[in-house]
This record gives sequence, C-alpha cells and structure tokens, in this order.
Amino acid sequence: MKSGNWVLMVEATSELAIEGEVYSTRDGERYVLEGGAPPHKLSSTGFVYVRVEGAPNTPDYSMRYYAGVLGMKWLRSTGIAAKARQVCIADINEMTEDLLLDLLRESVDIEELRELVICKLLGDG
Repeated sequence: MKSGNWVLMVEATSELAIEGEVYSTRDGERYVLEGGAPPHKLSSTGFVYVRVEGAPNTPDYSMRYYAGVLGMKWLRSTGIAAKARQVCIADINEMTEDLLLDLLRESVDIEELRELVICKLLGDG
C-alpha cells in the first residue's frame, strides 16, 4: 500500500501490504486492511486502518492500530532508495557498491539507509 512517498511493508516477507487483503496479528486475530497513515514525525510508526475479517464494511467496524500490531512497517519510498529496496528483496547479490553510493548522494532518510545497508550486509531480504 502506498501513501504519498511512503509504502506499507509486511515485515516478515518484505512485501508490499495490499488494501483489502487479510492480515493476522501475532495473536492470530484476522483483519482486513482498509488503509493507513504513514508516520508524521521521526518518533512515530504510523497507523493502519482495519476491520475484523467478516465484519460489515461500515465505519462502525473500522479500527486504527499501530502498523506493528499487524507486523507491518511504513518505509519512505524515494527514487533510488525504492529501487535499492526492491533489488535487496529480489536478489541480495544485485545490490552493488555503486547503488549504495547513489543512496548516500541522494540524501535518503537515514533510517531507510540503515535498513538497506543491514539488508545488504546480512543478506536479510
């Protein structure tokens, strides 16, 4: 799911979260993703808007949770950084030093760069 220059990712799979899909909490509760709001400041994690699976699609059944409750995380998606994340997820061997240097030149969000470097070094994609 995208919101402005942010994307909502499922942390366990590094896949893009999809509106209308069902996701589970660690406790096994199942919710339909209806939307979300990315972080508005550095100390924020952002929110997701959901409803219990099977509940009517009305405002009375909509809820707001921190993204982490559903194992999700908002990430800033900017040009080269978004490309690097996709390369990292698809094939760690394609992440080149030149691509990492481009990230540094582009002044991407430091937290995002940290995650990409960790992904490269540990092969966590």
